[in-house]
Amino acid sequence: MKYVCILDDDVSFGEILQRRLTKKGFQSDFISDQELPIQSWHKKYDVFLIDLKMGEACGLVWIATLREKYPDSQIIMMTGFASIATAVKAVKLGADDYIPKPFELPMLIQMIQGEQPDVLNEEPLLSPERLEWEQIQRVLDQQGGNISATARLLGMHRRTLQRKLSKKPVRT
Repeated sequence: MKYVCILDDDVSFGEILQRRLTKKGFQSDFISDQELPIQSWHKKYDVFLIDLKMGEACGLVWIATLREKYPDSQIIMMTGFASIATAVKAVKLGADDYIPKPFELPMLIQMIQGEQPDVLNEEPLLSPERLEWEQIQRVLDQQGGNISATARLLGMHRRTLQRKLSKKPVRT
């Protein structure tokens, strides 16, 4: 039996995911308080499911600390704001996998069990709108989140870029 820790600021999502994983035979805990010090945790977790955006904080900051305290545990980043740039950053920081929300539970379970999810083997082509979103995220990341510099590099007005960033990412 694998022990799973869910770190997410969305309480309803976290509780539902916890119940669904428990029904599938996993022992799981849900933690919504990002201020809770990891040093106070006494359980040995096999898998961490971390939300990328946790309120005003970023879930990426948890990776190094979790890697230090739980070096053999699997870390999977979850996000509703998926982009290639954040996926690459998460993996470089030490995450084992990256899954965009919403996701199908069987796909997540395959990841937890260390299997290659079937869905990822049949990736559809990205739409032009999604390619634009990915490019914006990549350049924004390279510029350290500086919107003005990103807009200059992309050749667009700063307000146009801000408007595009305020929208949810385009699906494939």
